[in-house]
Amino acid sequence: MAPNGTITLVPFDEGQDATLIAQCAAFDQLDEEIVKYYTALADDAGSHERQDEYEALLIGLCRHRARTLAGIAARARTLLRCAPERFELHQADADDELLTAALLRDLASVLQVDNA
Repeated sequence: MAPNGTITLVPFDEGQDATLIAQCAAFDQLDEEIVKYYTALADDAGSHERQDEYEALLIGLCRHRARTLAGIAARARTLLRCAPERFELHQADADDELLTAALLRDLASVLQVDNA
C-alpha cells in the first residue's frame, strides 16, 4: 500500500492474493454444499455445523483486501455466483443500489467473470 493509503494493482503475482483466491474457492464450494443441504431438505443440524465455517470463510475473504486483478476477479466471481441479482439493474430499487449494480456489472465484464 502506498503511503497515502492507495493500492496499486498488479495484473498477477503468484504470491499476492493467493489466500484471498483460496478463500473464495473454499467459500464457493462450501456455499454449494450448504445449498444442496437445504435443497435436498437434509438434516438441519448438518447445515448448521457448516454455517460457522461458512461465516468464518466469509469474514476472512471480506477482510482480505485484494491487491491483484486475480484477487478482485475471484471475489467478483464469488459474489456473482452467490448473489447474481446484485448485478442486475432491474433488481435495484434505490439510486445507490442501481449505481452499485451498474458498477458490479461493469467490473464483472472488465474482469471477464460474467458470461456476457
